[in-house]
Amino acid sequence: GAPGREALEGILAGTERWLRLATNGRPMDSKQEDILDPLQYKRKTWVTRAGVHVDRIATAWFIRRFIDSEAVIRCDGLVQTPCDIRFDLAEAEFTHEGDECTFEVMVRRFGFSSDKALKAVCAVIHDIDLDETTPTRRESPGIAALMAGITFETDNDEERLGQGFRILDALLEYYKRSTIVRNSES
Repeated sequence: GAPGREALEGILAGTERWLRLATNGRPMDSKQEDILDPLQYKRKTWVTRAGVHVDRIATAWFIRRFIDSEAVIRCDGLVQTPCDIRFDLAEAEFTHEGDECTFEVMVRRFGFSSDKALKAVCAVIHDIDLDETTPTRRESPGIAALMAGITFETDNDEERLGQGFRILDALLEYYKRSTIVRNSES
């Protein structure tokens, strides 16, 4: 029940996964793993814990926008079938790995890391979830305030997801059209 316990469990699970890959003869750099096929993750139920905040909102948004627009996302932490896919939980299929939050892991593992606009969104989510005191993007504190406002406004995870998705849709669109992203990545 200690504060930060769940985040630490996620980091430990990611470390255990990295060590498992290393002992199975795979490259120790987990970033060199095979790219996952989004088609293999269609019509799945994705499970995370209740009380979603920035990383889980962003991960659910990524699932719905880039993997499966009709994905079922449950925020109860309970796996009910063998087909359920867990994220941002201890021992989840997708969780923090090294210095990456779950959202960054998903973007990388599904092969979207080269998308400049999505990469900029990753930086913001990383800043908010892991580096709030030293953000790399100047807009991160503003997005953090918006996300915190959502969590203050409602305890309902479906409402939090809906409102968070709108913010992330707008942020992605901003980066797609922004010279800030194009110029910083050149």
